[in-house]
Amino acid sequence: MYYNIQVQGIEFTTSAARHGYTKQDAIHAMLNCRYGPLTAASRTSGPAPDLYIGPPSTPDVLVPLIEVMVVKQGRTLVIFHVQAAQQRNLDLFT
Repeated sequence: MYYNIQVQGIEFTTSAARHGYTKQDAIHAMLNCRYGPLTAASRTSGPAPDLYIGPPSTPDVLVPLIEVMVVKQGRTLVIFHVQAAQQRNLDLFT
């Protein structure tokens, strides 16, 4: 799902930074995604997140792809999860 609305902001949560990736890495992966976006099942009562898998802003031979999960809250995109792409999420696209 691509967001065809005007976004007022992008929020990068503390949990998104947990694995050492930055807001810039997440946005780069989303804009250059190799896989996605894919609407994933929500683990909470909140909106279903979209999953993107793409390269971080700084190339890394050990971690060529990262996964980014984002939800839309009003006109803000909330990036709440960023980490090295897991095989189980890559398998969702095959």
